[in-house]
Amino acid sequence: MDAIEDTEMAIEAYESRHCGTGKGALYVATYGLLQAMVVQQDAARHLLTALGEDVDLPSLPQLVKVRDIRNRAVGHPTKRDRQRAASYHFISRDSLSYEGFELTSWPAPRHKETEPVHTHECIRGQRKAIVGILSKAEAALRRLAKPGKGEQP
Repeated sequence: MDAIEDTEMAIEAYESRHCGTGKGALYVATYGLLQAMVVQQDAARHLLTALGEDVDLPSLPQLVKVRDIRNRAVGHPTKRDRQRAASYHFISRDSLSYEGFELTSWPAPRHKETEPVHTHECIRGQRKAIVGILSKAEAALRRLAKPGKGEQP
């Protein structure tokens, strides 16, 4: 639960632009945002696991999208080749702002591709999915808190 709250504080700091305005600060803020979002996803999923529940990540496309953007933009940008052909990625410096960035990719051997990434849309989608996971966790906790037959409340 602490990790979920801590990462939410990091996401809120990004949204309120408390991270600075120079390009270097924007890179730190963007890298941190994407990493915090993945840590938050993992923390929420692990909370459910601890409660005997499970989350089917592919059923939450908002979370899958954030993970993919994070992996391409900051996780494994210079060469990504684990389960597919090698590709190379970077954040276009001129496009970087608190509103988002252009993710430039070279899926070998094709020509470059650019994809706009709107960070606030990613945040909104993630929050919606995380709220769903936390609602499932709350329901699991309520079930666990109910005394069984013959038990004292």
